[in-house]
Amino acid sequence: MNTEKENILLQFMDSHPRHTKNIVTDAISSLIEKSVEMILLWRKENPNAEEADCISQCNLQMATCTAQSILSLAKGIHWGYHSTFLIDVHSCASLVRALYERAFIFRNIYVSTDNVLERDLLLYIWEIRGLNNRVNLKNVTESFRHIQLYDKNSVEELRRNLSDIVGCLDTTKSAREQISHAIKKNTSQLKAMIR
Repeated sequence: MNTEKENILLQFMDSHPRHTKNIVTDAISSLIEKSVEMILLWRKENPNAEEADCISQCNLQMATCTAQSILSLAKGIHWGYHSTFLIDVHSCASLVRALYERAFIFRNIYVSTDNVLERDLLLYIWEIRGLNNRVNLKNVTESFRHIQLYDKNSVEELRRNLSDIVGCLDTTKSAREQISHAIKKNTSQLKAMIR
């Protein structure tokens, strides 16, 4: 979009805030409805889908729910007898950030990858990071220890699968070392994900 058109659009938005809000709200609502339709259709047509595809759909469901939450919060709440609506901007901002992070992770795992092995590599590293959240918990109750042990075994199995994948990849020694380092980390942070 060129600067002149941007300025015209901004002027319209500034002079017609309610109309602009209605347009944006309607657009987001339509996108949410289409996302829900896609989710339901996909579930019906893919009852025996692979785990990677199910995780992808789960990501879409979470994004759809987050978008609906943002939309609900953006409507605000009516305050008493006044015609004032209060909007919790900080809650909206944190949900927008969560939506951005989810889209970023989805893009890195599903869109930016060149092949299934690369996608699985990134997916397994992401899964290990998630399991590490529970494995690394301290002072857990006795009833939780069996879940923690199961998760620890799952992490080890994922690491073995990752080692097999790394062996099949046609990549440099430096990249293999980075991947091996990422596989061995016991952290839950995603900053070390390879791209």
